[in-house]
Amino acid sequence: YVIQTVVTALPPALSEFVVKELIGVGAAAARHRFGCRVLCRLVEHCGGGEGLGQLLTEVLAEAEGHCRHPFAHYVLEVMLEHSPEHRPRIAAALNADLQANALHRCASHVIEAALSHCSEAEQQALVFQLLCTSREDLLALAQHQYGSFVLRGLCQVPCRASEQALTQIAQEVELVSRSKHGQRLLQDLGFGPGDEA
Repeated sequence: YVIQTVVTALPPALSEFVVKELIGVGAAAARHRFGCRVLCRLVEHCGGGEGLGQLLTEVLAEAEGHCRHPFAHYVLEVMLEHSPEHRPRIAAALNADLQANALHRCASHVIEAALSHCSEAEQQALVFQLLCTSREDLLALAQHQYGSFVLRGLCQVPCRASEQALTQIAQEVELVSRSKHGQRLLQDLGFGPGDEA
């Protein structure tokens, strides 16, 4: 907690020593209960210095695994929000196994952050890949605890594919509503029993 306070309270130039100490162990720090918090504060408050870039490159070297890690996923979410130059690499890591990531407790949060912060082209690529699956896969997402949140975020992306997702969900209201997560998704999207298109 002290290191986080140092990073947030001091000017970036004075907290550069924290970055230097973490270089070489960036990936391990991202997976650590407290290290992930320090990395998040560095990304939020220290801008794009050369040392920080090197540190974040270490984190991204294991991005596929970090998407699913209970601590490292927070670092990727903050990077998506504050570090535009790293967004394509994180989006690529998510795309490596997007369907499974959409159903994962941690990776689903990273997908939601990507749908909020990535470029329009990257967002649309994620949306397209999520929706170019079978009807059964879409229903599985809609009825799943974490997949339903991903679909909710996906439907907020302004593109034709997300409109098609809304149409598909509307056509499957009865099936989607069979799970409590599907019911919540339908409610959040403005659908209810009898609202089928």
